[in-house]
Amino acid sequence: MKFNILFLILGFVMPIGVYAQSTTARDLKNKFSSASSNMKQNKDKTKDKKQSLSNHARPDNIESVAVQNAFTEIEAGDYDDALAQLTAYSNSDADAAFGLGLIYYENDQLDDAITTLQRSLKLDPNQTEVRYVLGLVYAEQGNYDKAEDAFIALLEQDPLDPDAWYELGFLYYDAGFTEDADLCLAVIQEIDPEYPYNSYEE
Repeated sequence: MKFNILFLILGFVMPIGVYAQSTTARDLKNKFSSASSNMKQNKDKTKDKKQSLSNHARPDNIESVAVQNAFTEIEAGDYDDALAQLTAYSNSDADAAFGLGLIYYENDQLDDAITTLQRSLKLDPNQTEVRYVLGLVYAEQGNYDKAEDAFIALLEQDPLDPDAWYELGFLYYDAGFTEDADLCLAVIQEIDPEYPYNSYEE
């Protein structure tokens, strides 16, 4: 099912020639499940967190002024004050839970990040930023199956997000599925020819 949706997404954003060459992605999920021991999970290739988060570190429309202020503090690197504000709102405000998850991710508290980001999705399942960061957290843990699920769920909502395509391709590249990684790069070129990252090599 997931890969049927992936191919539907590809049909919207890719020219016929490139799309026709992408036959190996159909069985990707099975490859991930059966090839976990073959995954490189090379931390030297992992990008700086700031680079990965650059376009996904703040929701577009934050209603609460206190939560807006907390995100401003996160951007300034002042996590202590932001943490107190976001904790107060995180059980009922999806943006606050997302911000709290970001802080946990930045501080390498990955299990706490997952719990908080999942809470944010329960409060508002339409937040693509949350799915993106959740994918990053799972990837950092080496859980490529769940990372892939998060990025594909995001792309179901927003098939034109080049960062999600890049991170999905990075998973495939790191796992040794270079054809599928190249397919993701080709999609990015169709979406944004000026996208700053056009390779998974250092």
